[in-house]
Amino acid sequence: MSSRRARKYRRRTQKKRRSRGSVAHPHSLPQRPPSLCRSCWRGPFASSLGIDGPVSYDSDRMTHTGGYAYSVTLSVLEFRANSGCVWCRFIFDLHASRDEDRRNSHRRKGHPARLHVRIGGDQYVIPTPKGAQPLFVYLDDVLCLYSGLYTAADDPAAKYIRARPRILDVGSPHALASAKTCLEECVRKHEQCRGVSASVDLAPLPTRLLDCSDPERPRLVVTSGLRGVYVTLSYVWGEAQPHRTVISNLSTYIHGIDPLQLPQTIRDAIHVTHALGLQYLWTDSLCIIQDSQEDKNRELARMRHIYRYAYVTIIAGSASKVSEGFLQVRRPVTFSCHCRQQTSNTALDTTPLAGSNLTFPFLCPTAEGAPTREVGTVSLIPLDAHEMCTVSGLDTGWLEDPITTRAWCMQEWLLSPRSLNFASHTLQYKCQTTTLNVGDAYCDMSFDAVSRLPPSVLFEQLEAESNQAVEHGTAEWERLHRSWWLVVEDYTPRSISFPSDKLVACAGVAEDFQRALGSDYLAGLWRDTILPDLLWFIYYPGPIPRGQSPLAYRAPSWSWAARDGGVNWNSRGTYIPFAEVLQCGTTLLDATLPFGQVTGGYLVLRAPLIPCAWGPAEDGGRRILLKPANEATGGGDTTSRPSTEHPRLTYVGEDTTGLYVDTDIDCLDDEGAKGIRAILVLQDQMKVMVGLIVTPNVPEDPNSGSTTFGAGSKAYRRVGRFSTGPTTMKTLGWDELRLTSALQEIELV
Repeated sequence: MSSRRARKYRRRTQKKRRSRGSVAHPHSLPQRPPSLCRSCWRGPFASSLGIDGPVSYDSDRMTHTGGYAYSVTLSVLEFRANSGCVWCRFIFDLHASRDEDRRNSHRRKGHPARLHVRIGGDQYVIPTPKGAQPLFVYLDDVLCLYSGLYTAADDPAAKYIRARPRILDVGSPHALASAKTCLEECVRKHEQCRGVSASVDLAPLPTRLLDCSDPERPRLVVTSGLRGVYVTLSYVWGEAQPHRTVISNLSTYIHGIDPLQLPQTIRDAIHVTHALGLQYLWTDSLCIIQDSQEDKNRELARMRHIYRYAYVTIIAGSASKVSEGFLQVRRPVTFSCHCRQQTSNTALDTTPLAGSNLTFPFLCPTAEGAPTREVGTVSLIPLDAHEMCTVSGLDTGWLEDPITTRAWCMQEWLLSPRSLNFASHTLQYKCQTTTLNVGDAYCDMSFDAVSRLPPSVLFEQLEAESNQAVEHGTAEWERLHRSWWLVVEDYTPRSISFPSDKLVACAGVAEDFQRALGSDYLAGLWRDTILPDLLWFIYYPGPIPRGQSPLAYRAPSWSWAARDGGVNWNSRGTYIPFAEVLQCGTTLLDATLPFGQVTGGYLVLRAPLIPCAWGPAEDGGRRILLKPANEATGGGDTTSRPSTEHPRLTYVGEDTTGLYVDTDIDCLDDEGAKGIRAILVLQDQMKVMVGLIVTPNVPEDPNSGSTTFGAGSKAYRRVGRFSTGPTTMKTLGWDELRLTSALQEIELV
C-alpha cells in the first residue's frame, strides 16, 4: 500500500472510531472476564459504558451524539448472547422486546440486519445522591431504556460509581440510623430547610400526642399548649380500627395502652419514633376522639398546622391497610423483556435477562500511577422504557404505592416539610431541599412530580402581620395558581371513603394557598381566576370507566369537587375573556371550616349562550353540534349564514345545521341531557375557543317527556366542556357582533 493510500486509510479509520466510540488496545486492558465477549470488553466496557460522555440530540443532523456508539449484525449479537456474553444478551433481549415494525425498520434487502447501539449518560437528569450516574440505552437512535447505575461500597468501582444498593430491610437498625443521619444533616446543613426548623421550635404541640418513651407501654398525653418536637404519621386506614380513641377509653389511654391491641402500622410508627430518638407521635386514630364530632371539627381545622409543624412525618407508603405494617423486608425488582414471537396471534413470551439484577463487570478508568485498570462490578436499576418495548419489572419507586391512591394522604404528604417514606421499594427521605433514597441509592427526583408546595405557600411566618399574600398579577402569583392546578390534578384521581370529604380532605392545602394567593376560595376554585378555573375536564388515564353522578350533593356543578375522576386543565397562560362574572358564592356547612364541605353555590355569568345539540356517540367520546348564528337569531338573516366551504359542516337537505366540535362530558349520566346550550367562556393563548356545556336546572315534565322551562328561567347546571378553533366560529357566522348579541345573564348552580 502506498504511503498516500495508507494515510487516507488511517484518516478514514480514525473518523469511524470517533463516530463509533474509541476501542481500547487489547494490551492495555486487564484480563477479560468470562461473562463478556471480547468485542464488548474492548468496546463499550473499555469506555466505561460511555457514562462520561452524555448523549445529546443534534437537531441539524437529526440524530443523537455522544456517549459510546457501535453497530453489530443481529446474527452476531445473537451468537455472542448465546455464547454467554451478559451485555450482548441484555441488548439482544431489549431489541427483541421492541415491536415488529421497529425491529425491521433498518433492514435492507440483500444485507444482514444491523443494530445500532448508543449508550451514555444525560446532562439533563439530576439524580441523587449528587454525582450519581444514569445510563441511557438507544437502539437505532431511539431511547429504549433509562436506568441508574450503582455498586457496593466495598467494590473497586465505588470510587467512580456514586450510588449504592437500595436498602431493602427498611426496619433494620442500620436503615433507621441512616434515616436519623439524613434528618440531622437537613437540620444542620440545608439552608432552605432552616425556616422549617425555626417554626417547629416555636409552634404549639397538637392537643394530644402518643408518648413513645417506652414502646412497650405507650400512652396518650394532653399537651395543654406546650411547645416541643413531635412526629406525625400518614397512612391508609383500609379497615376499621376497633381500638381507636373514643370518649369511653380516653382516660384509660392516658394511663397507658397495650401495644398488642394496636394495629401493626401504629406499632411500627411507635418503633420508628423511638429509634429516631424522639418522644411524641401524632396519629389521627388515637389523637382525635373519633366519636366526638366537636373534637373532630376542632382537630380538622388544625390539620394543616399539625403536619406543617411536625419535625418529620412517617409515611407508611407500602401498607394498603393499617394491619399490614410497613417495616417488612422489601423484595428486589426483577426486570424481564417480553420477546414478541411472530405467530398467528403475535403471542408474547417472557425472556428473563441473564442476572435478574442486571449486574455487569465494570472496567474502572485508569488511576494515576496504577499499572493497570481495576475491574469492579456495576448494576442497573431499570427506571423507564420506551412504549414500543414490552418489558416488566421497571422500578417506578413509590408512584404505585397504596398511599398514592388515597385522598387524605396527599395533603399530609404536601404539608409535611420533612418525611420518611417507607415505600414499597426502599426507605426514602424528602425535605424542602432534596429527595433521596436513604443509604445513597439511586433516586430520580423527576418522578416526584408534585412533591412540594411552593415556598411562598409552605413557609409562612408565625407572626400574623407577616402573612402577606403574593402580589396579584406577578409571575410568582401565576406560578402559584398553576401549582394549585397541579395539586388538584394529583388529588382528584385518588379515592376517598366518604364522598362528602372531597373538599375537606384537601382543606389544609387550600388554606395555605389562599393565604399566598389572597383570593376567595370557592369550592376548589378561586374568585380571581374563576373563568379559567371553570374549564376543568375529567381525564381518565387508562381504562378507568367514567363515573356516575354522585348520589349526594357535595358541590355546585361548576366545581370539580362535584364529580368523581381525575381532573385536568389545558387552557393555560393568557386568555381573552368572552364571559363576565357578575356574582359567585358558596354556602358552607360549618362556618368554622371555611375550606370544607359546602351545601350550595351559585355563579352568574354574562356570556354568549349558543344553541347546540348532541352529535352521535363515537368511540372517542361524544361531540356537540354548534348551531349557526342565523338559526339563533331566527333563521331569516342570510347575511350571517355560514360559509358552505367548510368540510366539517353537517347538512340536512340544503340547510346548514351546524358544525361538530370536541367535548369532554363530566359523567355518563349527563350524556344526552336535554336542552343543552354552549357558553363561550374564553379564548386561550393558543387561540382555542373554550366553554361550558350546560343544561337547564329544572326537572322534566313527566307528562310531556321534554324539558320544561320556568318563566324567564336562566338557571343551568354544567354537564361538560367544549373546545374549538376560531375558524369554526367564523364559519358558523359567529363574528364579534353576533357573539355580543347572544350575551345573556346565566346562573349556574
